[in-house]
Amino acid sequence: MKLTTSTGALRAWVTVLLVVIPITVLSVAVVFYVNRQTRLICGVVVLIDDRNQRLPPADPDTMAFRRELHRYRQLLACKGA
Repeated sequence: MKLTTSTGALRAWVTVLLVVIPITVLSVAVVFYVNRQTRLICGVVVLIDDRNQRLPPADPDTMAFRRELHRYRQLLACKGA
């Protein structure tokens, strides 16, 4: 199985592999990286939201912040500790 033609050019399947393999590896790495970063962000959001849920009611701005943070937690589907 030769990788090159008689003129020295790479065969089509070799060229396709040289493009597909790095793109696949990069895509998988990006998925793992984003998943890890999401878990880190969720950890902070859950920590702050759990604390805020235990605090007594406050002024309207603070309560709006707490509701928005809780909505963000639900949007990211962050689980509790």
